[in-house]
Amino acid sequence: MFLAGHTDCGAFAIPAFRCGNIAIGLQPARGYNIDPTATYHDPDLVPPHNYFAFYAWLRGSFDAHAVTHFGKHGNLEWLPGKAVALSRDCYPEATLGAIPHLYPFIVNDPGEGTQAKRRASAVIIDHLTPPLARAETYGPLRDLEALVDEYYEAANVDPRRLAVLGTQIVELVRETGLDRDLGFAADADLTDADALNRLDGYLCELKEMQIRDGLHIFGQSPDGALRTGLLVALARMPRGDGDGANASLLRALCSDLGLAFDPLDCDFAMPWTGAKPVRPVITRPDPHRRSMSSRNWKTCLLTSSPDVAQLTKAGPTPAPYWMRSSPPWDRPSICPEPQSFRAC
Repeated sequence: MFLAGHTDCGAFAIPAFRCGNIAIGLQPARGYNIDPTATYHDPDLVPPHNYFAFYAWLRGSFDAHAVTHFGKHGNLEWLPGKAVALSRDCYPEATLGAIPHLYPFIVNDPGEGTQAKRRASAVIIDHLTPPLARAETYGPLRDLEALVDEYYEAANVDPRRLAVLGTQIVELVRETGLDRDLGFAADADLTDADALNRLDGYLCELKEMQIRDGLHIFGQSPDGALRTGLLVALARMPRGDGDGANASLLRALCSDLGLAFDPLDCDFAMPWTGAKPVRPVITRPDPHRRSMSSRNWKTCLLTSSPDVAQLTKAGPTPAPYWMRSSPPWDRPSICPEPQSFRAC
């Protein structure tokens, strides 16, 4: 910003905060704050005078020994000039000069990091991405998911509850705006089988989305649940040729379980018609005992497989329905096929 003077030629206001030998500043805009998105990568737009004044202050008045640019990414490396082997007539070189340039840069964007190396002589210091996690559902979306699941269950168990559940689903869908997100008409019947399938599939997609879980701390590796979530997120997608050790973790699990579908490219709302995997062995307390000591815990098999049933004395007798959670493929469906299973 230029400050006009009454007794001199005026001066530029430098957006910097001095802390002894350190100055923390905001990089000036390339343009004139008219359309920052359009001007950020413009190869022909010459920066305004205050842009040069900021870097001239760093080099001259402040006498900086080195410059560090934080954040992905700055605009210095996108100023007009040659792509490589810049000369003194190229704007990045004329602006920054020969000051050592350090650039902490996120590791998942090597292309723009290379741009900073080639055009701003930056030393790239890679850092991890923020920890990743599954989006899951929360608040009204979690309530809506529970209602949809209950509606599917009531369709085969207690149809008398469908009207009440359908009313609650419609009210919650309208309240959260999901009907507009899915393109339903204002008078659409949201309890129709096709509408419920679309709604359920959309909720499944939202749950599986990868989101950032906090921020990365420079120089520290994520720990605990953050590390687990990040590793799962990295391993869920195939790498390189996608074969062997480069395969997707989710696809490898589906292959080991003999599930004939692609977990990375499937319709979550479609009924599951494939084989059901063997349910895992779980432990639960005996409901007729008050003590929760380890000797009062029984092993219960949730499977009808005779081979797995031999692993415990409990045999194939399942736990009461209200004491076990139904796996996704065992969830009742309102689809016409009576023996179909849902995949999400």
